Amino acid sequence: MSEYPSYDGPPPDNVVQGIAPPHSIESEQGVLGAVLLSDRAMYSYVVESQLKPDDFYRERHRVIFGAMVELYRESEPIDVLTVTEHLRARAQLDAAGGQAGIDELTAAVPAVGNIKRYGEIVKEMSLMRRLLQATYAIQASVHGRESLPKEIVEQAERAMLEVAHDDSAKAFSTAGTVIEHEIEIWHKLSTDGVAMTGTPSGFTDLDTITGGFQPGNLIILAARPSMGKSALVTNIAENVALHPEKPMPVALFSLEMSEGELAQRFVASQASIEGDDLRKGRLKDERKWKKVLEAASRYDVAPLYIDDSSDIGVLEIRAKARRLHQQMQPDYGGLGLIIIDYLQLMRPDGRTDNRVEQVGQMSRGLKILARELGVPVIALSQLSRGVESRTDKRPMLSDLRECVTGDTLVVLADGRRVPIAELVGTRPEVVAVDERHRLVTAESDRVWPVGQREVLRVRLEGGRTLRATAEHRILTDAGWATVGGCSAGDRVGVAIDDRRPSRSDVRPLRGVGSERADDGCASTLTLTRSAADAGDLFWDRVVAVEPAGVEEVYDLTVPGPACWLADGIVSHNSGAIEQDADLAMFIYRDEYYFPDTTENPGEGELIIAKHRNGSLGTVNLVFQGKYTRFRNMTREYD
Repeated sequence: MSEYPSYDGPPPDNVVQGIAPPHSIESEQGVLGAVLLSDRAMYSYVVESQLKPDDFYRERHRVIFGAMVELYRESEPIDVLTVTEHLRARAQLDAAGGQAGIDELTAAVPAVGNIKRYGEIVKEMSLMRRLLQATYAIQASVHGRESLPKEIVEQAERAMLEVAHDDSAKAFSTAGTVIEHEIEIWHKLSTDGVAMTGTPSGFTDLDTITGGFQPGNLIILAARPSMGKSALVTNIAENVALHPEKPMPVALFSLEMSEGELAQRFVASQASIEGDDLRKGRLKDERKWKKVLEAASRYDVAPLYIDDSSDIGVLEIRAKARRLHQQMQPDYGGLGLIIIDYLQLMRPDGRTDNRVEQVGQMSRGLKILARELGVPVIALSQLSRGVESRTDKRPMLSDLRECVTGDTLVVLADGRRVPIAELVGTRPEVVAVDERHRLVTAESDRVWPVGQREVLRVRLEGGRTLRATAEHRILTDAGWATVGGCSAGDRVGVAIDDRRPSRSDVRPLRGVGSERADDGCASTLTLTRSAADAGDLFWDRVVAVEPAGVEEVYDLTVPGPACWLADGIVSHNSGAIEQDADLAMFIYRDEYYFPDTTENPGEGELIIAKHRNGSLGTVNLVFQGKYTRFRNMTREYD
């Protein structure tokens, strides 16, 4: 029976029918047989070659290699007997060709020592099939006229990017090689007497702290609306692209402002002409026109590139940035900076409807872009209204995430409930909820204290309470909602266990797995490591959402499900932006909140709240609103 890669629909008309996609059955047999003869070879395939079951063309080979991977992860030996019994226990032995099919693999190995090359061939054939499958899908879209031409082009770029990304595994480097390379850099910096190792921002005090924006770093610049984050980032763009000695190419993706609006800001900043004069054409003064033309001439030769697409996703940004980076290689060695204004306006590329997860996928995608091209990426981000509720309205790192109080009980996979404050610094296995609202277990990757925040208390009819920040998300019958957005009568998803009596007003999420006791109460569920089979969630009604003061708060992140149970209440983790950022900065202007202030009028603060490779601090800048620009404090005083 012929086996083809999965494809929804027949190949396009111009594809020759009956020809099997690229594959090498002999190489696949060689890999499997060599592993069965020497399971030490498994390490090089799982870790170095990143070979996966789906890379195998023959279905039975996928099943067998999948069993090998599972045994490897469980630190179990891998040979004919263990693989056979593993498959038999999971009723997969027939799908793998039976006992005889596994036995014959050991006789099909030309030379165990050539296993690495066999694996490379399997991987190469897999990539060729994925490429072929992508072209089938593209041609089918064209023939079927399923979308507009520009949408099909974008889909094609995304498909090619995904195929290319799968082949981006990086080999190991010895520590000695890495250190030797760094020593060369340190020696050059010491000899040249400079401390700038990255792209200079043009703001002296900021560059002193950071050494410039470092290659491969994701920089998050966040603020409340009207603080000037777009002004600051356009100032940085012009400082980099118009540098008098060493201009560097900048790619600016503006999802908020049009090309015309950006042009106005650039000219107003460089020509020291009020933006309102440009907007209204008040340029009859010859001196003003001269300034405008001089500024325009500088931009005419500057390597500053603008994309004002208002509907763009991270994959499209990565594709466009990659192409521009290659174009800039001959003259500049590539891009010097990539800017996205701003993160929350990007189009989600994933299938999830959860906005928190979407933003997390975007920030992760931009981090991958920075690492892939070796270029710093600045992403602007909007802060929540939680800042406004404090007396001191300066943003903090914790404003990038939403948290719970230290006594919040985290439901662990072994059934224990432990206060989140006691889990700081650990990576516990917790109970989470999958996309189908079924209970699953998952390993968290971080638990840590965030700092003091104002919190709200959510009280449920079933007796549970949760104290969390206003923007913290919990699961309701209408989807994910913020704590501050919940009100009495809303229903919240909870998991019931035998330690807390259920109530008649707690209703099952859906009929499957939810039986009723004689008194009308939902039967209790026991949370164990097999929680996914224990039952579904239940709804519990909100009684009240009320202020609960200021407390130390904590957060926990769970890759994959992106949620966990806070004493049974389904709670979302929201810290992807902070986690992905290498450098996190906030803008604060006191006069925005207090227009009549006599303390630091006309000044702005750039607060460096996270710096993975350096120190923290606050940089004072001068804000000139009429020109929509920030300037160095020392420069303005001089």
